[in-house]
Amino acid sequence: MRYLNTVYVREHRARVAHRRGALLVSLPTGKNRVPLEAVDALVLLGGAQITTQAVDACVRRGVRIAALTMRGAIRFVVGGPTSGNVHLRLSHYRAVEDGGHSLSISKIIVAAKLQNSSRVVGRWGRDEKDSSRSDRLEKRAAQIRERVARLAEASSPDHVRGIEGDAARIYFRALGIALSTSHLEFRSRSRRPPRDPINAMLGFCYGLLVTELIGAAEALGLDYQMGFFHRPRSGRPSLALDLAEELRALADRFVVGLVRRRQIGPDSFVTTPGGGVYLTDAGRKSLIEAWERNKERELQHRVLGRRVERWALPLVQATLLARHLRGDLPAYPAYVMTSRAMDVLVTYDIADTDGKGASRLRRVARVCEKYGERVQLSVFECRLSPTRLARMIGEVQDILDADIDSLIVYRFPGSIADSRTRFGRSRAHEIGTPWVL
Repeated sequence: MRYLNTVYVREHRARVAHRRGALLVSLPTGKNRVPLEAVDALVLLGGAQITTQAVDACVRRGVRIAALTMRGAIRFVVGGPTSGNVHLRLSHYRAVEDGGHSLSISKIIVAAKLQNSSRVVGRWGRDEKDSSRSDRLEKRAAQIRERVARLAEASSPDHVRGIEGDAARIYFRALGIALSTSHLEFRSRSRRPPRDPINAMLGFCYGLLVTELIGAAEALGLDYQMGFFHRPRSGRPSLALDLAEELRALADRFVVGLVRRRQIGPDSFVTTPGGGVYLTDAGRKSLIEAWERNKERELQHRVLGRRVERWALPLVQATLLARHLRGDLPAYPAYVMTSRAMDVLVTYDIADTDGKGASRLRRVARVCEKYGERVQLSVFECRLSPTRLARMIGEVQDILDADIDSLIVYRFPGSIADSRTRFGRSRAHEIGTPWVL
């Protein structure tokens, strides 16, 4: 459960002070008191000001202060004294300076990013009702997966960056396909300034994500400016940007979900004379509120073997990286999204005593063959996401005669193979395993 929350100050004329254990936020409309013990971070947007007393109080309680521009770019981050073990920081610096070690971590981070990108694009494809767009998205997902395999042969940081850049080009084309019928425009990835509403939201969310990761790195005693994939550069939070790579797909999925559900509209954006598109104050408020709600979502973590809330993910990954740098883990286990797919057994009984029944039987079989593998005459084993399972059931129900036909779907909490005992001839291929031909 999440006990601490982030305070966002959006008003340009706001002033944050400290009084009697609380942050006192003065606005043109009045004053708001926020108990400091309930805060884990303070985010100032635009020109909001903060007193030195408030800074001191936040630092003493370990509350991170981040100042962002209105488009989400980081202006500065203030934390307390550097914590953690000095030997961890020495190991961190040695790993950054070691070309082989740095390359290995870079490849792991990029591989996780591409796997997550492919999974998100595949999900967009499965959710797409238009078969042509669905096929195009599935093709893009496969292309991104192909780039993951190429990382094993990458012999230099530039080679890794080239593969990542190529995959990013494919990914943002897929994003354009996924949003091609939306009410908000997306042309291509653009920054400084963002040229359309989607880029405005992506940039803003990336900024929020990076501030979370800066705080997580500092809490562990890591130097958030010393990165592996993003090489150290004065003023750049390179390590936070590294860790953000594997989580960007979560931010992208969040933005696409908002757009598809029409939770944010064209009136939430403003276009400047230079062609830049930015969120309005009301738009930022809506986006931040949705972002905070989204942080309560639970995600399955493969390494931990359990579900963790999204807000805890930056600290979890920073902790795993610290354990690797200390020598507790042989490799850094980057975050890779898990599939929501479940194993199901589909059986049907079609009354085929006449010509119409025989036609229904053939049509139902063709539908089931699209989604799974036949194991008996009217029995199929499938591994499907909830969306695809609902789609398959809908297609079969459109064919069935409910008065004389039936369909039964059994859901398995684990692998269907663990619940099966086979007698007689064996099958040619096991569901969930690769084809080797």
